[in-house]
Amino acid sequence: MKKLCFILLMMTALPLIGSAQSFKFAFYNEKKVLQAMPDYLSAQQGLEALRAQYEAEAKRMSEEFNNKYEEFLDVQSTLAQTIRNKRQMELEELMTRGVTFRNNSQKLLADKEAEMMAPIRLRLDEALQNLGTQYGYAFIMNADNGQLSWVNTTIGEDITELLIKELNVKN
Repeated sequence: MKKLCFILLMMTALPLIGSAQSFKFAFYNEKKVLQAMPDYLSAQQGLEALRAQYEAEAKRMSEEFNNKYEEFLDVQSTLAQTIRNKRQMELEELMTRGVTFRNNSQKLLADKEAEMMAPIRLRLDEALQNLGTQYGYAFIMNADNGQLSWVNTTIGEDITELLIKELNVKN
């Protein structure tokens, strides 16, 4: 999808190359910019603390299941059939609750990350728009994750440091 958007963007921009006196674009390293933002670091620390809480609870639930399972194994041969069936159902319930908790916690973490990152992304987008307008860039691309295989630096400009300054963040 990103490649399709890039191709469409390039097809739209190519006619500008022939007609524009000074066609230029910019690129930046999003990871470096985000890591230089104190609010991003705070969000990551908050997410890590929440993740640790969820992991501790999942571990507690797992230990509870394991203890009850071991206890059940020790006495299962001496239990009446109805009690054995009841305890097996309890174990299945514990296991289901543990799996459900893990799945829900992953979703809750993803939701919390999206919530915490929204204002940070908004700030970044506003800074990109400001720089794009101020310096007359035709477009600005994120160069992270190998999305940008090669750049002609006589036409394209790395604005990572400029973007960090625009966000009033010290590197």
